[in-house]
This record gives sequence, C-alpha cells and structure tokens, in this order.
Amino acid sequence: MKKLLSVLLMVCLCFGMAAGCGAQRESEKESVSGDFDEATNVTVQIKGLQFEVPKKWEESAIAKNESKENVKCFKSEDIYLKVIYGSNAIEKLDDESYKAYLSGLGTRFGSFEIGTISDENYNGMTAKKSDVSFTVDTEKYNGDVFTFEVAEFIFGVKQGCEKDYASDIQKVLASIKTVEYQEVTKDLSYIFLQEDMRWNMARAEVEDIEKREIDTLDSVENGNMSYLAYEPDRSTDEYSNSATLVYCFEDDYLKAYWCSYDVGYISDYKELYDKIKDTISEKYGECESEDVKWTDETYQNEDAKWNDAFRYGYVTVKTIWHTEDTAIVITWDYNSSLTVAMSETDFENRL
Repeated sequence: MKKLLSVLLMVCLCFGMAAGCGAQRESEKESVSGDFDEATNVTVQIKGLQFEVPKKWEESAIAKNESKENVKCFKSEDIYLKVIYGSNAIEKLDDESYKAYLSGLGTRFGSFEIGTISDENYNGMTAKKSDVSFTVDTEKYNGDVFTFEVAEFIFGVKQGCEKDYASDIQKVLASIKTVEYQEVTKDLSYIFLQEDMRWNMARAEVEDIEKREIDTLDSVENGNMSYLAYEPDRSTDEYSNSATLVYCFEDDYLKAYWCSYDVGYISDYKELYDKIKDTISEKYGECESEDVKWTDETYQNEDAKWNDAFRYGYVTVKTIWHTEDTAIVITWDYNSSLTVAMSETDFENRL
C-alpha cells in the first residue's frame, strides 16, 4: 500500500512539474513582443530606402537640426527607433574607426555608450553593428546601432522593460530594401553669400533679404561685433542638417559670412571637403593654396584613413581663394569643425 502511495505521489509530482514548465514556457511566450505583424505593419520610405515598422511604433518628432527628408523616428511605450538615411563607407570602417564614428553619432543623444562591435548581414545587405546604451530626453535605452551603406538604424528598449523585442527589430531589418528614387538636383550654394548681398551692407538690410529661419541660440552680440546665425534649408543636400550659417557684422555693417558643419553629424569628412572645394573652384577657379599639416603622418598616404586622421586630430587643412574684394577660406580642423568662411579682404585676418 505504501509503495502504491509512493508511486501515485511521484506521478502527481511529475504532472505538477510538467504543468509548471508549461506555465513557465507560456510566461516566456508572453514576455516576447509580437509587435511586428505583416498584416498591420506600416511601410516607410526615406528617399531610396524602404522598410516596415510595427503599427504600434508611432512616428515621433526628430531633433530641430535633423532633416525631415533624411531622418525618421519611431516610439512606443517601450522602444525607440531612429533611422538616418545617408551614405556610409562601411567597407572603410574597421572596428576602431567605427567606434570613433559612433562617438560622433552619439552626440545626437543625451548619453551614448558603445559596446561590442560586429559585422552582420541582413537580407543580403552588409552592416556594422554595435551594442549601445543611450539616453533620449530622460529615458534610458539599451539596444544596438546597425550601420548599412545607405542608412543607420539606432534601436533601443527602455531599461527595465521585461519584453523581448529582438525578433521585432530583426524583422524590421529583414524588411529593408532599396527602391528607385529620383532625387532633385541639390547643391552647396548656401555656403556662398547671397548674390544680392555685399560687404558693408547694413545689418537691417541683410535681415530684410534673409528669409531662412534664424537660430537665436547661436546669434550673439559682443560689443561692436554682432553675429546672426541661420539654418540652411535642411533638404538642400545630405550635409545641410549639420550646418549653421553666420553673418558677422562690425558696427552693424556686414564684414564676413561663414558656414560651419558640426563634425558629430558627418560620416565622411573627406567627401564633404572635396565637394566644398570643387563647388568653390567651379565659381572662383583653382585655389591659391591648400595647406595640409600633419601632426601624425601614419595615415598620410592612405586615402581610406583620412577620415580617421581628421577624427583624431592628426591633420588640418586650410584652403584659400581671393577675388578683388573677397577672401574665401576652408578650414578643416577637428577642434573647430569644418568651416567655409567668406569675408571682405581687409577683414580676413580677423576671422
């Protein structure tokens, strides 16, 4: 009888354990997000890039200095996804270079910590990937950055969230495809002083002519010097989202104008420098001088490493043109960003 009771007890225990395991598996299933649903997903297109996101991930506002044509942001109660369209020379990025690149990207966030870096492939598209943790406003997220040749996907899940969104973001990445896109021809004309402006023009007249949005945070008054900052049309070119335009006045008369690029928003410094130099040369002819100085010549003869040399401050460039009344100078220096300045010739040495 005792043996029978022992057997029955063992059977009950086995069933109990099985039920417990089943409940545990069911609980695990409940902790996995199922937001990605092909029946309800939203198809998103940014220029020549198309992908799907779950309907629950609603589009949200982007930063003021980001281009609506190039950047999309999505949020839900638990997740954050930012997609940045733009060319990335990932074949030139080894792990150290990628880490430096991510450090620049991190300036878009309140805090940004870089983890393990790896090479991945999604739907036949090569990507660099890094574990990251970052802050948006006051919310902290853990996630990943996925860098493709055509775009950046920055994905995070709120710290403390118990749901697993790994499958969702993998499916978003698997849905990526390139599509035909006819882009309107764009240029860097905003680096030049407007045709209907001139040196020694009164500040009030400049303000009447200038129709772009003023940047009050970067506009400064300092004694008899004043500086009015404006934002270029963010759709002008792929770099305009990182640019600030400044008019410089002495005693309220125009003396200089410059365009500065925030290095944290640029993925290929050399490409931008070459485009600016070519644009100025088309208008004013070949430059008078191009002074390239190296503090460390390790990467001097490797074009693919010039972006690293710029990032680490190993190289500076100063390129100059002159006309009858105007000096044009490109200054490429990590400590003072990439700047294109135009001034009255007598004012050149005061920039």
